[in-house]
Amino acid sequence: MGSGKSKVKAKARPATPDYKQVPSILSEYPLPKVPESHRRDIVKPERLKRVSRTALMVPIDTMAESYDEFLNQLTRAALDDVEKVWSIYIWLGSMTSELVTNQGSTSTPMGYLRLVNGGKGDMTSFFTLLCRHCGIPCVMLHGVTRMESAGQIDATNVDDVKDKWAAVFLQGYWRFIHVTRARDPSVKVKNHFFLTEPDEFIFTCLPDIPEWQLLPKPLTAAEFLNQPFCSPEMLSNGIRIVNPKTGRIRSKSGKIFIEISSPRTIGQNLAVSFVLKGLKVTEVESCVDGFAGVKSNSGRDIYNRDEELEEEVGPSFTTEFPPLLDRYVYQTTKNNHVFFDIVLPVPGIYQFDVRGDLLDNVDDFADMPVMCQFKLISGNAPFPGQLDPLPIAPSLGWGPTPYLSKLGMKTISHKGGHIYMTPEDVSTIKFQTLDDYSFKVELHHDLVTRDHLEDHVNHDVVDGVLSVNVSAPEEGQYALLVYAKKEDGSYEDYENVCNYLVLCSRQASTETERYPKRVMRERLEQYTESGTHAELGAALEDFLLHNVEDRGEVDRANQKLHYFKLRKALLDTLKRRNLFVLKESILQARNSKFEAELQPEIQRAEDYLCRLQRLAGYLHPIDKLVPKVIFEIRRYRNPKPVIQDVLTAVYLMFEEPIEYLEQWGYIQVLLAQSGKDSLQKKIANFDPDDVSLESVKDAEDVLKPYDLRAVREASPGAAALYVWVQNICKEKRNPTPRDSVTKDSNNTRKSLDTFRKAIIPMENSHLKRMRREHLPNVVGRRA
Repeated sequence: MGSGKSKVKAKARPATPDYKQVPSILSEYPLPKVPESHRRDIVKPERLKRVSRTALMVPIDTMAESYDEFLNQLTRAALDDVEKVWSIYIWLGSMTSELVTNQGSTSTPMGYLRLVNGGKGDMTSFFTLLCRHCGIPCVMLHGVTRMESAGQIDATNVDDVKDKWAAVFLQGYWRFIHVTRARDPSVKVKNHFFLTEPDEFIFTCLPDIPEWQLLPKPLTAAEFLNQPFCSPEMLSNGIRIVNPKTGRIRSKSGKIFIEISSPRTIGQNLAVSFVLKGLKVTEVESCVDGFAGVKSNSGRDIYNRDEELEEEVGPSFTTEFPPLLDRYVYQTTKNNHVFFDIVLPVPGIYQFDVRGDLLDNVDDFADMPVMCQFKLISGNAPFPGQLDPLPIAPSLGWGPTPYLSKLGMKTISHKGGHIYMTPEDVSTIKFQTLDDYSFKVELHHDLVTRDHLEDHVNHDVVDGVLSVNVSAPEEGQYALLVYAKKEDGSYEDYENVCNYLVLCSRQASTETERYPKRVMRERLEQYTESGTHAELGAALEDFLLHNVEDRGEVDRANQKLHYFKLRKALLDTLKRRNLFVLKESILQARNSKFEAELQPEIQRAEDYLCRLQRLAGYLHPIDKLVPKVIFEIRRYRNPKPVIQDVLTAVYLMFEEPIEYLEQWGYIQVLLAQSGKDSLQKKIANFDPDDVSLESVKDAEDVLKPYDLRAVREASPGAAALYVWVQNICKEKRNPTPRDSVTKDSNNTRKSLDTFRKAIIPMENSHLKRMRREHLPNVVGRRA
């Protein structure tokens, strides 16, 4: 990573620039394109800290001097353009209106700040001026900014949230900077809007010109408006929404599944909670029509037209929403992923906020900031058996959470958030824990008092293992809560560290399916649509293990697994370079029901098959190159120049140093190699992609004085090698366009089989003798 001075020269600054009218872009600036490098590739955080200290120490009265004098002071610690831009960015973020004075003329930084205070200028234009004075290309982009939540922008108020931001040209690419957002007191992560990655910036800002999204596939305005709201804090910490990809989700069944993920370092210290609010109750019929179009969340329909949200203004205080809506959400955490299984009890419009913060910052879960927000629309009420609310809505969610790790605890037995049992069962949940903690456990039920449940739960700690024994007096849903405190703490110091949903029933699983089984069903549907092979395999295993009723999900999952198998076979054969296995994989894919989905892989495999067939065709002259011929060539003490040059060209294809190949003794040692290093094996396994164009040019120069007739007169064996090298050079220089895959490759197969059967290992003793005789004589290139 270089120091990164921008190579593009900025437009020469006029002698008297017009500071009131800053052009958005200059004509000589490069066009926008998708950056191939990332912020982490050009930013050195430890350097930025040092630059920040210097920039923030610049005296206020320096702003009353000229732009050049002020910027020299501001960027004096910067080593490259990235650090110069950071100096300007961090300095602007610290400026307040109280620091503006009447010193200096209008053509000074202080003069422009007075324009800003008077409403005749803005910080983005000021930032652009400062960057251009430093010779750094900078443009101003106009568009829409989402400031607070998913519901803020719709077709009626887009004009009210018009905004502008900047992009600077650093190390060959344009990069985003939003000075206004960085100055917003509500934004805690100021550096998020410094060189923000395009795929993160698009959650906040949509430029008027699509090319300035700097994305491979720019979003439409509708797609932008349908995104979930994601806070800068969430994006800067690498937390992402796995499912769904839209912020407005409609479900015909009233069931919705949401999943977010975080990096391991963040996930181990991340507290997550949620709030479900009812905004408006609707009639069942009114929610059925008009919501078709975009698909998300395992095939559910979502909003596709902004006019469908005309009535979604302000929360509704109707009593038709049941109380305690949070008890219709089942939250679990696993492998740095947080899952929300939601049941919307009545048809209507809801708002779902996912809140989160680092555990060290959390005093009250209710005060955690919103990380992301969704609008949920239910067209129908769920089935009666799915309407039972949970016994409680714990802030931690259900199952093991990062809070356990913070206390030095981890689960030994139950890794999920639920426990299945019958009234006769006793389940034991085990935790590994530290010796200096005390614990208490509680069992809760909607209709049974806690006193009546005391006899059904107990715990003990033996050798650092906490064992919690639980049973249920009758069928139903129970909540098992585990609390911990330091041994020397008071009773009020007990903190909730883990919770389990206990499902007790004698009925068949088809009649008692509750939240955990619905999680499994939804997850299997989700991964059948968009998961990886490993994710789908694990989801199917869970589904079958817990006896979830099969409503066609298993067959669809198995078909998708077969698709993964076919795709993997195609990709694996590309690595194996086996003509016949490759043809078989292509035929299987062609004859499968997934031919359309596998078309990119089939196309690639057929292209590769054509290439292998051409390479196999190049082996036809090599059929006559039996080991006896190689042995005879190797025995030459003073070969004809044409023979040595042909062998030099051959080994240049294998990237042998041309300086060594000038010595016949070195070539003899190479010819004496056996096994995978033998000449026959190297030719059989040769891939033109492995040879550089420089080596191809050297080989062409070596063979330029000769034609095939001259080489054949010197040695038929060398002639076969000559033809092979010429074919490879042609293949490398001018790759043959894709031709149709032939139905019959018997001739190719025959030539390849004949060649491979001719491979005979050389005698090890003879190899050793040749190396002793010739390898010490290898010298460098002659002067």
